[in-house]
Amino acid sequence: MLQNLFRLTPLLFFFYAQAIHAQDTEALNTNQNSNTIQDSSVNPNLNDTLNESQWATHKFSKRDVQKIIKAIKYSREVYQMVKRDYSSLFEMNGYHPYMGYSYQGVSLYYLGLGYGKRNLFKPSAYSNLHAGITLTPSKEFEPNIGLNIGYSKSKLFTFWGIESEILRKPDNQTTLVIRPELGLTVIGTFQIGYGYGFDLGNAADALGGHTFIVRYTHQFLQKNIKRKVAEFNYVFKRDYRRLQEMGLDLLK
Repeated sequence: MLQNLFRLTPLLFFFYAQAIHAQDTEALNTNQNSNTIQDSSVNPNLNDTLNESQWATHKFSKRDVQKIIKAIKYSREVYQMVKRDYSSLFEMNGYHPYMGYSYQGVSLYYLGLGYGKRNLFKPSAYSNLHAGITLTPSKEFEPNIGLNIGYSKSKLFTFWGIESEILRKPDNQTTLVIRPELGLTVIGTFQIGYGYGFDLGNAADALGGHTFIVRYTHQFLQKNIKRKVAEFNYVFKRDYRRLQEMGLDLLK
């Protein structure tokens, strides 16, 4: 699992690179060859025709997408227009399964589904709202299954969150724990951290206190990055003229 995680992590870093260098003032336009410039001066429409033809046949790569994001952030005016009209294009959201483990006097295991959000203008940030089941082998609880609901927010290597779990005891007393958490992560996928649980239930011998947490969320990074690059190819070819009017034309 960790081997796959570290194999996928570099695929997301190309998005992160554009955020680090967003303020770079290096010009994005490349020089056209002298023949094209000469022909364009004779026929002003020739260059537009050539660019449109190139755009229609050009296949954007992950590196091209990085350049597009950097160019958009370089101009506040372009950024505002793109954010208004194409916001969903720069979002990598979806349902992500998770599993985890915590120790707070007894062992608890987690399995569930969350909805994660990541914006390519801030690619290192990831948030996840999730819910699932809690399992414990402890005989203190009957049945040995409960409910887990939580929320976490991650940066590149750190995260914070809040978790809750509900379990019942054989005498029908309820254990309800609310637990703030913080710790280390790898782009929100693998988390290891510490939390302190506050028991709000009516059980005499309850959970809570100091808690060790390990959690893994499968974000389908490789699949989603591939799908997002395909989306960029479709949208930017379809809306070439409109994007050019906004001032975004990487083929110049």
